[in-house]
Amino acid sequence: LIRSGVSFDATGAQLNFDGANLIVTQNRKNLERIRNIIRRYSDIKQVQIEAKFIEVTESSLNELSSNLRLSSAAGIRAQSNLRSAEQVFGSAVTNSNGLILDGGVETTIPNQPPKFPTPNYGGTEPSFGGATGWNGATGNYVGKIGTIGSYDLSIFIRALEQNSGSDLMSAPSLTVMDQKTAVIKVAQLLRYPQSYSDIQAQVGSQSGSSGGSGSGGGGNSVAVTAGTPQDFTVENVGVTLEVTPSVSTESDTIGLILKPRVTEFEGFVEYGGTSVAISGTITVSVPSGFFQPIFSVREVQTEVTVFDGATAVIGGLTREEVKTVNDKVPVLGDIPLVGTAFRSTSKSTVKKNLMIFVTANLVSPGGSTQRNNFPGMRAGSTFSNPVIISPGGAVYREPIEATEAPSGSSNSGQ
Repeated sequence: LIRSGVSFDATGAQLNFDGANLIVTQNRKNLERIRNIIRRYSDIKQVQIEAKFIEVTESSLNELSSNLRLSSAAGIRAQSNLRSAEQVFGSAVTNSNGLILDGGVETTIPNQPPKFPTPNYGGTEPSFGGATGWNGATGNYVGKIGTIGSYDLSIFIRALEQNSGSDLMSAPSLTVMDQKTAVIKVAQLLRYPQSYSDIQAQVGSQSGSSGGSGSGGGGNSVAVTAGTPQDFTVENVGVTLEVTPSVSTESDTIGLILKPRVTEFEGFVEYGGTSVAISGTITVSVPSGFFQPIFSVREVQTEVTVFDGATAVIGGLTREEVKTVNDKVPVLGDIPLVGTAFRSTSKSTVKKNLMIFVTANLVSPGGSTQRNNFPGMRAGSTFSNPVIISPGGAVYREPIEATEAPSGSSNSGQ
């Protein structure tokens, strides 16, 4: 209190602390000052955390392929020699009419060749008569090379460049006390077993009447019980953010300890070898079936200091996945120049960039942001020191203060 400017030099001014209560005897001015000091230190600091997760995904697909087709006007089934990018990567491609050719679904378009590849195409093959040339919408080229007997030999050249992007944003918000840790999760829960019971194999014999070794004969039976998953655990697949605020008592700054973690599910991997059970002439091989998930994790930890209402940005949580597929017909695909008609190259690229925006706001116990409050204002004190406007100017009425012996005391709980 003395360092805060409260003087105890006046006669009768005293301070007593019994471990739970602070008893002060002072004049009215110093009592008001002490009350403000105690109120400032007894207020519970709370921080509102607003987090925004923005994930930008950019994907591109490039393909250059050529397919030879043999067809006839009688509707004999045609066969293409290579796969296309939409079957390799499962991407959707549109034709010149704007129809989406979905991977795995055979679509026949009048006066146009069906989507490649079509190993199980059972419809009538469209005529290539006037279809020779480039298709501007799809980048496909169809041309008739020649005739082999009663069959038409045609070439289908496909050039595709496809770009797409998507943005995923979530904006959770919460309020946390000073020096406490808040956890924000935007994720899916993946439950998987941590262990499996052993595989059990039982070997026995059975009579010929009930077995499969013939009448009057004997047979063997093998019973194999797969391992049972045990000890399940849960993994958060998504984004987890831990925030610990620290409010400064001397300035309107907030220290933040940030721990973002990005977890993605990659797939399952099988552990253990094959179990073999042998009984006489019967041999049973059982795969282990012990699968465990694989996760990719991007995680950082940092400490920053921001002003009340300011925003901290975390970036650089990027990931790029590139897939390249080269298809070719054996031997024919290795022939210079001519081998181009028997080769196909597809490349798929997916880029992901996660940006996290964290805004910290000091809030009052009432829930409003502190920077919107009037400092020092208390209930019932709005008109305690009014300003009087008169023709001679503004008159500030000062409160009446006791100048003699102390006239009151304050009993405040710590």
